[in-house]
Amino acid sequence: MPSEFRRFYDRGDMPIAVQHGIQNKIYWKVAVGQLDYHHYLPIFFEGIREKIDPYRFLAVQGVCDMLQ
Repeated sequence: MPSEFRRFYDRGDMPIAVQHGIQNKIYWKVAVGQLDYHHYLPIFFEGIREKIDPYRFLAVQGVCDMLQ
Protein backbone atom coordinates (compact mmCIF):
# COMPACT_ATOMS: atom_id res chain seq x y z
CA MET A 1 0.00 0.00 0.00
CA PRO A 2 1.51 3.36 -0.98
CA SER A 3 2.31 5.86 1.72
CA GLU A 4 0.53 9.17 2.10
CA PHE A 5 3.78 10.80 0.96
CA ARG A 6 3.68 8.87 -2.30
CA ARG A 7 0.02 9.69 -2.93
CA PHE A 8 0.60 13.40 -2.26
CA TYR A 9 3.74 13.46 -4.43
CA ASP A 10 2.05 11.68 -7.33
CA ARG A 11 -0.84 14.19 -7.19
CA GLY A 12 1.63 17.10 -7.25
CA ASP A 13 0.70 18.26 -3.73
CA MET A 14 4.21 18.18 -2.30
CA PRO A 15 6.40 21.31 -2.49
CA ILE A 16 9.36 19.33 -3.82
CA ALA A 17 10.85 17.88 -6.98
CA VAL A 18 14.01 16.01 -7.99
CA GLN A 19 16.75 18.28 -9.33
CA HIS A 20 18.66 15.99 -11.70
CA GLY A 21 22.41 16.30 -12.05
CA ILE A 22 25.61 14.40 -11.38
CA GLN A 23 24.17 13.81 -7.93
CA ASN A 24 20.41 14.21 -7.65
CA LYS A 25 19.21 16.80 -5.16
CA ILE A 26 15.89 17.86 -3.74
CA TYR A 27 14.40 21.04 -5.18
CA TRP A 28 12.09 22.93 -2.81
CA LYS A 29 9.34 24.91 -4.54
CA VAL A 30 9.00 27.06 -1.39
CA ALA A 31 11.49 28.02 1.31
CA VAL A 32 11.81 25.20 3.85
CA GLY A 33 11.30 27.65 6.71
CA GLN A 34 7.89 28.63 5.32
CA LEU A 35 6.49 25.09 5.42
CA ASP A 36 3.76 24.06 7.82
CA TYR A 37 5.82 21.52 9.75
CA HIS A 38 2.79 20.15 11.60
CA HIS A 39 1.37 19.14 8.22
CA TYR A 40 4.42 18.14 6.16
CA LEU A 41 6.91 16.61 8.61
CA PRO A 42 4.73 13.56 9.51
CA ILE A 43 4.03 12.98 5.80
CA PHE A 44 7.75 13.06 4.98
CA PHE A 45 8.53 10.70 7.89
CA GLU A 46 5.93 8.25 6.61
CA GLY A 47 7.54 8.44 3.17
CA ILE A 48 10.79 7.02 4.55
CA ARG A 49 9.19 3.56 4.50
CA GLU A 50 8.98 3.73 0.70
CA LYS A 51 11.40 1.36 -1.01
CA ILE A 52 11.30 2.90 -4.48
CA ASP A 53 13.04 6.07 -5.61
CA PRO A 54 12.37 8.94 -6.05
CA TYR A 55 9.92 8.59 -3.16
CA ARG A 56 12.40 7.29 -0.61
CA PHE A 57 15.14 9.70 -1.69
CA LEU A 58 12.81 12.70 -1.49
CA ALA A 59 11.34 11.65 1.86
CA VAL A 60 14.73 11.05 3.51
CA GLN A 61 16.28 14.23 2.13
CA GLY A 62 13.14 16.23 2.92
CA VAL A 63 13.20 15.12 6.57
CA CYS A 64 16.91 16.00 6.81
CA ASP A 65 16.33 19.44 5.28
CA MET A 66 13.41 20.20 7.60
CA LEU A 67 15.24 19.08 10.72
CA GLN A 68 18.23 21.30 9.93
